[in-house]
Amino acid sequence: MDDATRKKMLRLGTRLSHEDGFRILAQGNQDGHVVVLLSGVVKVVAAGENGDVALLAIRVGGDVVGELAAYDGNPRSADVIACGEVVARSVPRAAWTRFVEHTPKVHAPLLRMGSERFRWADQRRVEFVANGSYSRVARVLVELAKTCGCPTDARCTLPFALTPVELGSLAGIKGRTAERHLSALKSAGLLVSGSGQTVLPNVAALRAVAESGR
Repeated sequence: MDDATRKKMLRLGTRLSHEDGFRILAQGNQDGHVVVLLSGVVKVVAAGENGDVALLAIRVGGDVVGELAAYDGNPRSADVIACGEVVARSVPRAAWTRFVEHTPKVHAPLLRMGSERFRWADQRRVEFVANGSYSRVARVLVELAKTCGCPTDARCTLPFALTPVELGSLAGIKGRTAERHLSALKSAGLLVSGSGQTVLPNVAALRAVAESGR
């Protein structure tokens, strides 16, 4: 969005800092405020009726989270949890709605953001049918590198750790299958994890795996 619209948005609400593991938004809550992420990374996770927890998405500085509850008034559909330190602005529902209604220049950026999220979800469904589970895991990691703005195909450090269950959620596979594929990627020198981060030593080679369809 243009500078004037961005500055107007960044004056909304209250600036807050959250530590690693802090639950910024809680699934099922009826609060309707919107969170504008200024810096840091968050996980969007949801629990099913059987208690299993799925990782739905990773969001980074520049993203908006919690807007659906502000628009439709329904309970939160997922938790949003800080990965490391996160700086954000918490915007009350009324202030956010008023801003969107009276700021036409924000409409296109918000529509693009929503469109990108729907495309990402649709692409995961297509890959589930068209590609093997190993390539889907690699593809998710490549997409996360893109989300985090890694500037090179050679190496990328994601500022968060992913469990096999979480990665499996994004790739549409069971945690045990994801764990096997993660071990294979580590053996191939394409993945290093630990100390609260995930290192992709060669994103270009990882992309080749993603495109192999295996």
